[in-house]
Amino acid sequence: MNRNLQAFGVIGTQHEVLFSDQLIHVQEFRTDLKQAMADARVGTLIEHLEGGANVTQFDEDTWWTIVDDLKAYLGSQCANKAGDSRGEQESALVAAETWVEDNISNTTRAKIVAAAVVLYGYAKAETMIRELSSAVAA
Repeated sequence: MNRNLQAFGVIGTQHEVLFSDQLIHVQEFRTDLKQAMADARVGTLIEHLEGGANVTQFDEDTWWTIVDDLKAYLGSQCANKAGDSRGEQESALVAAETWVEDNISNTTRAKIVAAAVVLYGYAKAETMIRELSSAVAA
C-alpha cells in the first residue's frame, strides 16, 4: 500500500489511506502505458502521425477525445472499486480524472498515442490515426 501512497501523493487521513486501494486501476494503466511507450509499433504510429498533414487535427481534436475517454474509463473503474458509498465513488472518480489531467492531458504526443493504444488497443488507435490522414487527403 505504501507504493500506492507514494505514487499518487496521497498522505493524510485514514480515508485517504483506504482510498489509495481504489486507484489500483490507475497504477495498472501506468504500467501498461510504460510498456506501450516501449513498443516499436507505437513509434511507427507516431512517425506516421508526425509525417503527415494531420498533426494539427490530432492535437486539437483526437488528443482531447483520448483524454476524455481515458478520464471516463479510469474514473468509472476507480468508482466501481470504491464500493457502495456515493461519496467515496465520487472521490475515486475525481481522483482518477485528476490523475489523467496531471499526468496525461498535457504530455507529449508520444505518450498520448501510447495512452490511446492502452485504452483502445493497437488496432483502433492505428485506425484513428490513419483515418486522420485519409480525411486530410480527401
